Amino acid sequence: MTAKQTLSLLLMGLAAPSLSAATLFLDDFNSSGSAGDTPTGWTYLDAPDTGDHASIGLRPDADSSGGVTVQTMDDTGFFLNGGRSAIFSYNVGTMAEGEEYTFTVWRAGAGSSYNISAAYLSTTAPTGYNPADKLGGNATGTGTTSGSWSELELTYVATASDAGKDLWVNLQSSRNVSTAVVAWDNVSVVTAVPEPTTSALFGLAGLGFILRRRR
Repeated sequence: MTAKQTLSLLLMGLAAPSLSAATLFLDDFNSSGSAGDTPTGWTYLDAPDTGDHASIGLRPDADSSGGVTVQTMDDTGFFLNGGRSAIFSYNVGTMAEGEEYTFTVWRAGAGSSYNISAAYLSTTAPTGYNPADKLGGNATGTGTTSGSWSELELTYVATASDAGKDLWVNLQSSRNVSTAVVAWDNVSVVTAVPEPTTSALFGLAGLGFILRRRR
C-alpha cells in the first residue's frame, strides 16, 4: 500500500465520528410554583372545546380547583385536569438541519381517557387542539395503565425546511372529558453531538507518523 493510499484511509477514519448526547432542555418541575401556577418558563393554553374547564396543579399540591390528584412520582411534576385541551408549551430553541432531537417525558393518568393526552414537538406554540405542524407525530411509549407512570419518547431529525425554526415541546391534556387527570414529569430534549472516536485518534497519530517519515 502506498503512502498516499494509507493517508486516504487515515483521513476516512477521521471522518467517522461517534455520537454523544447533549441536553438542550430538562425540567423536573421541582421548583415550578404552586397549584394553579403555570410552570416557570412554560406557556399555558386553555383551548376552548366543548368541555367545562381546565385546571393545573403542581406536586404535591391539589389542582387549582381542589380536584383529585394522581399518585406522585417523586413529589414533583404537574398535572392537567379538565374537559378542554389544556396545553403547556416550552420554546427549546432553534433547529439545525440534520440535527437529531430526542424528546422524552413521563406521564400518568387517573381517568378513563388517559390515552387521549399527547406529548409532541412543533415549530410554533399550539393555538388549538391537535395542531398541523407536529414534528414526527406524538411521543409514544409502553404502559397505559390508569394511575401508573410510563415514559414517552419521540426522535425527530430536522430537515432543511426546519432549519432556523423554533422547536417547541408541548404537553396536552385530554379533550372533552372532565374526569380526565393527566400528570407529567421529567421532560427532556437531547441532541446527538459528534465526538472523536478511537479510530479518529488513531488516524491523527498515523498521519503524524507519515509526515515525520517524509521529512
